[in-house]
Amino acid sequence: MRSRIGGGLALLLLCACGSGRGLGLGCGGAATQPSVSLGSTTPKTNSLPIAAPPPALRTSLAPLLRTARFLEARQLLEKLPPSQRQHVELRLAEAWARVAGGDCSGLDELAAREREVPWAEGLRRLAQARCQRAQVARERSLKVAPVTGDAWQRATALAEAGDIAGTEAALATLAKSADPARRANLRGLARSSARAQHSAGADAYEEAASLEPSKASAHWFDAARLRTRAGQDRQAAELYARVDSRGGRQAEEASYLGARALAVGGEDKSALTAYERHLARYPRGPRADTARTDVVLLHLSLEHWAVALPGLEQQAQRSSSAAIRARWDELRAVALLGLTRQAEATALFKQIAAEVPFSAPAAFARLRLAALGEAAPALPTVAPATPMSLDLPPELGKLRDWGYTELAAERLSAQQGSLRRNKSGDAQRLCAAWELTETADRRLVVSRELDPGFELSVPLDAASRWRWDCRYPRPYPELVALQSDVRQMPHELLYAVMRQESSFRPRVYSKVGAVGLLQLMPSTASRIASEIGVAQPGSLEEPEVSLQLAAAYLGRLHQALGGHLALVIAAYNAGPNIVHHWAQQQHALPLDLFVARIAYAETRNYVYGVFSNLWVYRSLAGDSSIPTGFELALPKELQDPSGLY
Repeated sequence: MRSRIGGGLALLLLCACGSGRGLGLGCGGAATQPSVSLGSTTPKTNSLPIAAPPPALRTSLAPLLRTARFLEARQLLEKLPPSQRQHVELRLAEAWARVAGGDCSGLDELAAREREVPWAEGLRRLAQARCQRAQVARERSLKVAPVTGDAWQRATALAEAGDIAGTEAALATLAKSADPARRANLRGLARSSARAQHSAGADAYEEAASLEPSKASAHWFDAARLRTRAGQDRQAAELYARVDSRGGRQAEEASYLGARALAVGGEDKSALTAYERHLARYPRGPRADTARTDVVLLHLSLEHWAVALPGLEQQAQRSSSAAIRARWDELRAVALLGLTRQAEATALFKQIAAEVPFSAPAAFARLRLAALGEAAPALPTVAPATPMSLDLPPELGKLRDWGYTELAAERLSAQQGSLRRNKSGDAQRLCAAWELTETADRRLVVSRELDPGFELSVPLDAASRWRWDCRYPRPYPELVALQSDVRQMPHELLYAVMRQESSFRPRVYSKVGAVGLLQLMPSTASRIASEIGVAQPGSLEEPEVSLQLAAAYLGRLHQALGGHLALVIAAYNAGPNIVHHWAQQQHALPLDLFVARIAYAETRNYVYGVFSNLWVYRSLAGDSSIPTGFELALPKELQDPSGLY
């Protein structure tokens, strides 16, 4: 993040992992349940007696270490009397909190404790890896804006990094007559990379096109992309038409994107003509199948029911999974309804609601049935969770109890093959083990690897409840509950976004630079922190920071978008300004068709995925009803989102 959220982004500590010494893992419970050993837990023969700190202190400290609240952990330890702080385990905890929080001076203390605490060596190794990766990040950050080199090199590096102010400052050092086309291009590039000031960036690219006719097509193409981001669809379509008319390598893509810009702008009839022209010219091109799909959806939007129906049936037949097929079947039922074939439509809606529960198409189907006055199939009965009896060996249990989840996860990961050799109940044992180590990302991985047949149609009965809990973990319950209460939002929404964004990995980075559990962009996080009065929020890799800022952001989106759940989810992925524009241009569409027509495939799939996550989490918490705010009608009045990120 910029400031402590910003310039220090490259210094954020990265996830470190490695192989560790084996631990023992015994599976308790019924006598028929096999016991599995994962190795020895015997401490080093030269280890010294360890005086146990007060149990209440460990109870307070462990959640802070577990949730990466390292500064708070150090502050807690610093308040202790000197005699208590000398406990070797507390000195170890303080050193770990120091290094994990960004102060690598704690490495020596970790090394000094290796003869006294069995797991000190593992913590020291993980801490050393963190410090090494931080050093690599620091060195990379120095290369973003090179100090040496001429002004053009600096301006180019800054533009590629999305630093608009830095680019302008570097360009200001050049003579005004120096290569005006290149200057204009860099101004456009800076705004494109920053994903900000889209209209100004498009102006710059168009200026570059006028100054550099030989490269005009490339500049127009870049300008059109920014016009689309700015919600200037008609202007984007005109720019794409210029590129298409000149031919060349970008002509085919421009032909498709021009048609799509018209559709996004609500000019459905003009878009349909443009798509048909594109398909006539490029019937086997890379965008041909997508264009045909868009044509089907346009016919459905224009209530050309009989024309749309065969295309919807074809899409359903070509679907790769039951979940994807349900999307097309639900729209097929809408077309049948338009053709006054209500009995067929009703039967299909009921089939979707029953076969793919907790999916967006199932929610659409239930809303459609309610509008028709038809009863929907009963929602699945949710059985209460029944934890599997599983004993952790002493050392692994201590790692968990102290909050050293990263080391506990490493040790368990290195030895989990011992569990997998017992073919009966592999997935359930491993899921239970990872639950005890409180490592949600590994539970999800285990579920996907060992339970590939899981689908939303799996019963939520007592025998299968563990499969749902493993596939949909709920980590950091205290932090999630706190932020949900502060922002007055369902905690299931935070879990739904977290699962979709990062698969519960707190130190993951996206290709575009988003960071952490909730994948916030540093620039967005910086603005949110400023708005909610957090001067130095810390690293986005810290779960507490990520949850605090993401919850605030979701709250702002909820307010700006009329509380409409699908729009809030879409805006978290694509940005509030473009989603507001889509909703304004296509407000007459029902929600099922609006979502199907979202221009960005990533955002479209994101809405389907997050909504399904949300409904599952809501059901696991005891309420299987459709989440509040998911309605077929889009809101007619929305706040101006220009003040948002």
